[in-house]
Amino acid sequence: MSKIIISDNDICKPWVEKHRPKHTIDIAQQENLKKIVDDAQIHSNLPHLLLHGPPGCGKTTTAISIRRQYFYDKNRTRQENIKIHEERVLELNASDERGIQVVKGKIKMFAEKTIVPRKGIPDFKLIILDECDAMTSDSQLALRRTMEDYSIDTRFIMICNNINQIIVPVRSRTSMIRYKHIDVNHMKTVITKIALIENLTLSNKFITRLHSITNGDLRKAINLIEQCYLMYDSHSIDALNECAGMISADYFENIIRILTDPKSTIHVELLNLTNDFINEAYSMPSLLYDLFNYINDMESIENSDIKMKLMDVMSSVDASINIKSSESVVIMYLFTSLHKILTA
Repeated sequence: MSKIIISDNDICKPWVEKHRPKHTIDIAQQENLKKIVDDAQIHSNLPHLLLHGPPGCGKTTTAISIRRQYFYDKNRTRQENIKIHEERVLELNASDERGIQVVKGKIKMFAEKTIVPRKGIPDFKLIILDECDAMTSDSQLALRRTMEDYSIDTRFIMICNNINQIIVPVRSRTSMIRYKHIDVNHMKTVITKIALIENLTLSNKFITRLHSITNGDLRKAINLIEQCYLMYDSHSIDALNECAGMISADYFENIIRILTDPKSTIHVELLNLTNDFINEAYSMPSLLYDLFNYINDMESIENSDIKMKLMDVMSSVDASINIKSSESVVIMYLFTSLHKILTA
């Protein structure tokens, strides 16, 4: 593993950028990727890549690392590196620039550019498209043609969360690399390294809780430990839960008490619970996460049909959140539906 050096320029950066790996060998967990990139660099070539998987697992970092490994040299001057980057690299966020005119304009124009051979630099240009699953189908069809026509001296790295949004003709022209959620051991390795650099003391319980909250999203995990440092100058589990907006154990117990009490009424207890939850500014995903774990572990419910009904309600609520329905209506629906099932 290469040695991590924090330069003066990195000191003022957010931690997620300050500690972003500069080489693919330092990217957590993604072993298959490292082999592909290392083999490609040995042969001074690179296939079109489609990097897909959940957020915070290293997809964008991979693209930045590849760009750096191919087109950056610390022995060159800053101006020379900038000039080479402008000549050889185009980076676009496809969620902002996703129309067909962008493909026919910026991307095609860059792909058509003639490159001047340079010693120590591969003979191709690199186009990085982040969040390409936001591109329209027409844009992707036009992109497929560009990938075919300029494959001699242009390579694409496409990044997305949902590979199902990428049309088959584009997928078939790339080497697809699937990223997984970062497991707890790899997250512990990365977070421990950051803690050492930032002079933090983090317990194993803290890191385990961090992994549970973030579900293997390393970017979110790094942001949370920085937030704890800035807001509380403490890395206790209570501070972590507060920064992450997780519902406190006492508050959640009160929710369950009201939902399982047959005497609770819609017009009083459940309405007050809904208003109080909104005023506390807890997030619905946090509530659904805690409810899911609670229902899944409930020994008092032996009838699997009841658990299925509860899960069905939560699925409906989750879908309503994603289409941006009224928060108060969704919360009230959740509480009244769960109360009806749990007290039947």
